[in-house]
Amino acid sequence: MKRRLIVALGAGATDQQHTAFTSYLKLTFPNAGWWHRLPNTWLLIDLTGSMTAVAIRDAVLTIFPNVHCLVLEFRQDGTSTWAGFGPSAGILDMFGWINEQWS
Repeated sequence: MKRRLIVALGAGATDQQHTAFTSYLKLTFPNAGWWHRLPNTWLLIDLTGSMTAVAIRDAVLTIFPNVHCLVLEFRQDGTSTWAGFGPSAGILDMFGWINEQWS
């Protein structure tokens, strides 16, 4: 099942980390495609359906430690999910609006 994902990173990512993430994508998902024309943003497409928001989030946490992230996953069957890392309470809450409004 085809999946499309959006990866958005907060500030603080280095060029070396961007290169490492691109290498991860090439090695782990050799048949996937991606667009990376905006800093800290990737649009990913996986025709095999093996890429998930949780797997990409976990890779981002390894490659970009302490950088906030949001990964949105859109499946061919019309369902979607997301995974992220960052503040989840108080005024800096990154995910409250997504939980309340996005689904």
